[in-house]
Amino acid sequence: MVRGSELRLSDAAWPVFGCLLSAPRRALTRAQLASALWPNQSDDSARHCLATALWRIRTRSGAFGGCLIARGETIALAANRSIWIDVVAFAARAEAALRDPARLRQPCERHRLRRSLALYRGDFLPQRDQERIVVERERLRALYLDALFELATAEAFAGEWNLARQSTRRLCADEPLREDAQRLYIQTLERTGNRGLAIQQYHELEALLARELAVSPAVETVALARKIGLPGIEPGRRDQIVHPAPEGLGQAALLRVRQDLTRAINTIDAMLAG
Repeated sequence: MVRGSELRLSDAAWPVFGCLLSAPRRALTRAQLASALWPNQSDDSARHCLATALWRIRTRSGAFGGCLIARGETIALAANRSIWIDVVAFAARAEAALRDPARLRQPCERHRLRRSLALYRGDFLPQRDQERIVVERERLRALYLDALFELATAEAFAGEWNLARQSTRRLCADEPLREDAQRLYIQTLERTGNRGLAIQQYHELEALLARELAVSPAVETVALARKIGLPGIEPGRRDQIVHPAPEGLGQAALLRVRQDLTRAINTIDAMLAG
């Protein structure tokens, strides 16, 4: 938003906007921006394409054209109080919560984080495949999930079990293999008087882990299930294979894990490079 008015960007503006949002301090050199947007072009050709794109943005994107600042070889997004960007606001609040989770003991901080997390409406620019945007997409998704878990933990600590149940339900829907979130969700179900649903959730998690990763629930998860009154189970070991996986399934699961690790490493490398 610029001065309270929502901007609608042209197709030419979105990749430029996304790459700048993905950059440290929201700024890139012309060479960096050109190579990010046109990696298969020569340097001269990419810079020419960038110049054309910037001209089109300034002439066709209305107020957004004024959000771009060009100083010599640097292209940046303007940083002033008249410009509000949802992804920037979300990331700032979520990062602050992860740096100091203790602040979430204050009801006002939980409320602020809750509002900021509502700004995350799904993957960052999912139709764009530029490397910088892809890396930022994964970083923001991880940031959302981690901040949502911290919020749910703080809500549970404060005895806000209904709110914690809502937060963990969202988290488990987005990241069903995240077992710490599943444990907290099971706990919130039990604490809000839904013991039957808590037991059902445990069984669904047990089946999911067996199907996707061919492992049993962690010792902590089994202990929680026993605590809420689920009979006839014993603590398992995470390194045990509890069900033979159908042919090809184990390899597929390992490939998904490897892809997740690769994305995480790329995110870390990008942050270190910045």
